[in-house]
Amino acid sequence: MTGNRDIYTRIRKNILYLRSANGYTQKDLAERSGVSYSNLAKIESGRGNQRGVGSLETLEKIATAFDMPTGALIDLDFEAFTRDLIAQYNQRLVAINKLKAISQG
Repeated sequence: MTGNRDIYTRIRKNILYLRSANGYTQKDLAERSGVSYSNLAKIESGRGNQRGVGSLETLEKIATAFDMPTGALIDLDFEAFTRDLIAQYNQRLVAINKLKAISQG
């Protein structure tokens, strides 16, 4: 069951991360998704049904509010993905700055 617990944790973290990244409050996301504020709060805290993440129908509503397929909300680790993109961006900036220094000097 550890694997399932990891999935539920990832879903909750994804919802919280995406909500924050989009600048939504729980109330905003509740209104956009049609999921009640209290249910959304339970999901983010892990107190909802289905191991704390709500039903598949609820996850579909939340995913739709973020304009993404439900599978992405379940399968991806958005926080790690964003961290990797930032690291790649920073590496490219370093390379660009080195090229600029070489061309100027």
